Amino acid sequence: MNDRIVQPAAKDGVASGSTSTPAHSGAPRQGGHSYTIDSEIHLLDRIAVLYRYRIIATTVFILTTLGVMIQGYTTVQMYRAQARLQIENERSTAIPGVTTAENTYYEDPEPYYQTQYKILQGRDLIRKVVQKLHLENVPEFNGTAPPPPTPMTLVRDLQRRLFSLISSSSVPADVEQAGAEEAPDESSFVSAFAGRVDVQQVRGSRLVDVFFVSRDPQFAALAANALAEEYVQQNLEVKLGTTQSMIEFLDKEVAHQQKKVEDTERALADYRDKQNAMSLDDKQNIVISRLNALNDSVTKAKTARVQRESIYNQVKAIPPGTSLDSIAVVSQNIAVQNAKTKRDDALRERQKEAEKHGEKHPDYIKADGALKEAQRLYDLEMQRALTTVQQEYQSAVIEESTLTRALEGAKADAQDLGHKSVNYNVMEREAKSNRQVYESLLQRENELRVAAN
Repeated sequence: MNDRIVQPAAKDGVASGSTSTPAHSGAPRQGGHSYTIDSEIHLLDRIAVLYRYRIIATTVFILTTLGVMIQGYTTVQMYRAQARLQIENERSTAIPGVTTAENTYYEDPEPYYQTQYKILQGRDLIRKVVQKLHLENVPEFNGTAPPPPTPMTLVRDLQRRLFSLISSSSVPADVEQAGAEEAPDESSFVSAFAGRVDVQQVRGSRLVDVFFVSRDPQFAALAANALAEEYVQQNLEVKLGTTQSMIEFLDKEVAHQQKKVEDTERALADYRDKQNAMSLDDKQNIVISRLNALNDSVTKAKTARVQRESIYNQVKAIPPGTSLDSIAVVSQNIAVQNAKTKRDDALRERQKEAEKHGEKHPDYIKADGALKEAQRLYDLEMQRALTTVQQEYQSAVIEESTLTRALEGAKADAQDLGHKSVNYNVMEREAKSNRQVYESLLQRENELRVAAN
């Protein structure tokens, strides 16, 4: 800290320079002399305080050092190994019809995951891990591991070494070694192992971390991995065991259902034979097929008969003496049209010969004969067309009558078949139901065998 000496200001009317007196050249100034004295006083004060309380300060230093040393020597290094598992809900990874029932309703998955976490820390699973790792041979668990170094153990070790140097007698065998060869209680190993297991869920995921704490880092990693592997193996064994039980159950049910299918289908076949009703089967229902076909044919026959009857009535209503070629059904006949074309050609040919040679010429006579023959054929075709109308109408009436009688017979057969099909349908439904159950059980069994493999 610098102490500054502030000179007072000059009074009114007196010059400030007149009050100053020259200082000796070798003498220090008042300001510099005050700074040196204060600094020396502060440093000496601190040293004096430390010297005055030297015993207390030394004691605190020694105690602090001893405390740090004891903590360092007594601290046991523990290693924590981690294994990560992905736990999938069986409902989300299930194959419908193979591993579980279909997801037909919502179910909160949290209880399932909590159950799996408890299984990971359960004694049953840990007992398998203990047996797998042979925990009775691990020094950390059987009591043969050396204790952690402490100041007291270091002193005792030093005393033991000094005593061994001055003593001629041999040291007796360590009693702990004998205890390691004994068979320990499995329950204590399970409890000790379980106390070092910690299961933590990775938030917001289906992952779970399995931790194991041990003084040996390699054993910690081995234990964590063994616990995860044993958990996976146990889940697989549980699923396989359940699947195998279902397969055994389904084997018996399939055999029983197969016998029921054979009995019902045999009874169905016997009923068809006894009732002489092979058409009872839908696939072989000839009576119904014939009835449907006849019904369609009768409908078409009635339509055709109505059309033919209408044409026939029109022809009958034509007055006598009416030219046949004025009747539409006659003039539209293909044969009549062809004959008329030939008649017209012959008429033109005769006119041509008449203009060229005259009516007495042989070519004209020949053309006239051809015209008469063509006219005769034309008249014949028109008459045939009228006869065809009448014949088609009569044929339509006969066909309709015949088909109607056949339809009535098919209806009678269908009614008789309907009476017989009452018992047959009951037996058929039972047979189909048994067949469906059998096929479903057989498919389920095959799927489970695939899943088990």
